[in-house]
Amino acid sequence: MVAPGYEVIILGNSSVGKSSLLSCYVNGKIPEESQPTVGVEFLVKTIAEPEINAKLKIWDTAGQKRDILRKNYTNFPGALLVYDIHNRDSYDAVQEWTLELTARKVIPRIVIALVGHQADVLEDRVVATEEAERFAKRNGLIFWETSSVTNLNVNRCFMDVAIGIRNARICSCFEALLHKKQSNWYL
Repeated sequence: MVAPGYEVIILGNSSVGKSSLLSCYVNGKIPEESQPTVGVEFLVKTIAEPEINAKLKIWDTAGQKRDILRKNYTNFPGALLVYDIHNRDSYDAVQEWTLELTARKVIPRIVIALVGHQADVLEDRVVATEEAERFAKRNGLIFWETSSVTNLNVNRCFMDVAIGIRNARICSCFEALLHKKQSNWYL
């Protein structure tokens, strides 16, 4: 059986670790020399786990302003909103992304994960775990704190988004069937 394909976009301010997070997930390691993302790049990873089989096409953005990406980012069924737990501005920005994604969504059920990154560095933290958890719960988001250096929760974060997208598609299919007339329910 061919694994279904899901597209996920990673959004957040520049220098919060989006590319490192993606490289850790797809390649199992972070790049030795970090280069800023220019424009948009993507990597593909196939998941073959008991919980889900899927092919993720993951788009890494350069932390541009929302108006540059606005035309495209609302078409993704999944999004990771990444902030640096040591940078209040990056956390404030993902809160704005959340509001915009939920208001402008094109896909009926978008799965969004709030990702507090660089959790391996304990000193100088400015965004408390509890604060981010409350925001995620209030807005129906998946929440994880991650580290691409130690691989903390990286796989689980992407897996939860993939499972959420699959489940959202199943729900959408059932809802579509319920709204059809009985005579053509099979169409």
